[in-house]
Amino acid sequence: YIVDIFSYFKFEIPFLKEVKRLSANVLYLNKVGHTLFVQIPKSLVRKVAVVIDGLLIDGFVNGVSNLFYKSSKTVSITQSGLVRNYVVYFGLFLLLLVSLFVATPLIAL
Repeated sequence: YIVDIFSYFKFEIPFLKEVKRLSANVLYLNKVGHTLFVQIPKSLVRKVAVVIDGLLIDGFVNGVSNLFYKSSKTVSITQSGLVRNYVVYFGLFLLLLVSLFVATPLIAL
């Protein structure tokens, strides 16, 4: 700030350019700190995020979609569009319900 005031009034300060360069770089500690504490962790976190996103999140979503795909393939085998098949399925399910009702003892409270 003081250097800027002197430069406003056109005072000549020896080594002004060197002082500005050193103060801007702070002996290159800003660049080293930026590299060590910003760029390296940022790239590491980005790689970890890509791996976790690919394995966990995308893997879960793809697994659920494969589950629905396989179950729909299994169910589509039984769906032929013929009414007689649906009547047979209904009859078998009704027989199962009646047999469960008869087989289980009635519990009196």
